[in-house]
Amino acid sequence: NELTIIEDDITLDGEVVIENNKGFSDFQLLQNYRTTQKGVLKYYVFDMLYLNGHSVTEFTLSDRKELLNAFFKKYKFKNVHNAPFQIGNGRELYEKLSAEGYEGIIAKAPDSRYLPGQRTDSWVKIKTSMMQETIICGYTLPQNSRKYFGSLILGLFDEQGGLKFIGNCGTGFNDTSLRELHTEFELLKTDSCPFEKIPKLTYTKGKPVWLKPELVCNVKFLEWSQDEHMRNPVYMGLRIDKDPSEVVNESKTGILTNRSGINESQMNTVDPGSAANHNKAVDENKQETKKMKPELEKEISISGKTVKCTNLTKVYWPEEGYTKSDLISYYQDVSTYILPYLKNRPQSLNRHPGGITGKSFYQKDMEISQLPKWVKTVKIYSKSNDDTIDYLICNDAATLIYMANLGCIEINPWHSTYLKPDQPTYMMLDLDPGDISFTDVVNTALVIKEICDEIGIPCYCKTSGATGLHIYIPFAAKYSYDQLKNFGEIMAVITHNRLPSTTSIERSVAKRKDKIYIDFLQNRKGQTIAAAYSVRPRAHATVSAPLQWSEVNHQLSPEMFTIKNMLQRLSTIGDLWQPVLKNWVNLNPVLKKLEKL
Repeated sequence: NELTIIEDDITLDGEVVIENNKGFSDFQLLQNYRTTQKGVLKYYVFDMLYLNGHSVTEFTLSDRKELLNAFFKKYKFKNVHNAPFQIGNGRELYEKLSAEGYEGIIAKAPDSRYLPGQRTDSWVKIKTSMMQETIICGYTLPQNSRKYFGSLILGLFDEQGGLKFIGNCGTGFNDTSLRELHTEFELLKTDSCPFEKIPKLTYTKGKPVWLKPELVCNVKFLEWSQDEHMRNPVYMGLRIDKDPSEVVNESKTGILTNRSGINESQMNTVDPGSAANHNKAVDENKQETKKMKPELEKEISISGKTVKCTNLTKVYWPEEGYTKSDLISYYQDVSTYILPYLKNRPQSLNRHPGGITGKSFYQKDMEISQLPKWVKTVKIYSKSNDDTIDYLICNDAATLIYMANLGCIEINPWHSTYLKPDQPTYMMLDLDPGDISFTDVVNTALVIKEICDEIGIPCYCKTSGATGLHIYIPFAAKYSYDQLKNFGEIMAVITHNRLPSTTSIERSVAKRKDKIYIDFLQNRKGQTIAAAYSVRPRAHATVSAPLQWSEVNHQLSPEMFTIKNMLQRLSTIGDLWQPVLKNWVNLNPVLKKLEKL
């Protein structure tokens, strides 16, 4: 809880660790810290990159160490440490620390420069035990009392670029890591074995479940067998910063690319006689390094609430190159516009942790113990589940960003609030086209507008962000879902009667594949639809955009509105969706007018 004010403008390079009761850094303690809160976070600093307006990456390591020493003499910290080192005598240090149980030492050339993002011949890790990054290619079903899974099925890329099986790993897990890994696995299941040939699994009777080879983990093991399988492997934790394509047999390549949980505070040494390739940590100096990699994670503070955002470089839209960070930035920018249409409404989370091309899943019932304390939830009885569900309520920007960090590309609120759960705020018609032109979708929307004009009520149109249009009529929570569903059906029937060749009210996709489905059944309790200004998991990162009726013409296309231009549109024309919440229609006189049509 200490707070030290640093007066200098400085960029440091170091590593956060948690030490166990023997003084060794424990990678699993660190990985589980957000869940368990066990251990003390310590930051060991071993390099300096920037100081008071000047890059120091061209300084020698020895000079940068002198600057670090001066920095730590000037400031006193409790859990931020200057990583100690020695010049020369690397072998003695290695033997000493090996005998004490450490996993190795780091050796760096004292005259080396800091080369961000490049491999150099001036840095080497010398390990006392075998450590290897591996790709999780599947798991075996649990046996006996084990929960979630039995063992990991591991692989790496061989010299020819093929995925090679290197053994099973069934130890090193605790209840937390078993559960959290299994949650990750649910998103990556596949029927296809990722190896060219199904491998013969060792030391397990569990049935294999195959995964897309996208997760990387650290494994400690005794030695390689003759057939290149790991002996006595122990799981050490996930590597969220590693691309699976980089995972090869380190003992063959001589490329030592990770610290493998080693505590640099105890074993950072400068030894001119030691050299091997190393992919150095990325320089975060924004002013001096043009090749800088973006942040993997960051904390966003909004109105006193802190949201931890992770995997920010994950590409969510492969063709456009848009990342999870782009999605979070968009929702941050438009939060004041979208929040009025989310306030007090139960959310159905549609999560896309792998982006628009990965697997997605819906989540309604929140695990309250896993949520930040400031995230609001409400319990609502579900008839289909015959139980209460803890729905998330998004009333502030922090919660919106929290949802985006969970992979919620689109935001799907109820039509009603939890305060009046049985009375929707509006009735809406979803124009869902089959194999038919968008011009016909526009024509259908204009006919609905024509009908509304004839009976003297307002209606409002927005793009779905996908292939259709949404028409909303405000009712200010004055009527029940059944009443508005029936009204929606009447509107759909009248519209279909005017456009029988291009529209349908038939639910069966096969029977209406060449027509526009006027979906009035969206007006049922618990149904959700993308909110105004919600992004959609579609190409181009399209947004559900409110429209002026003058824009609903044959030049309109849903692809016109994306995360890259929506903020500019809002700053120019403002929020067109406000009347949906401010106006309301008296249903009784409207029904009488409809009888005359």
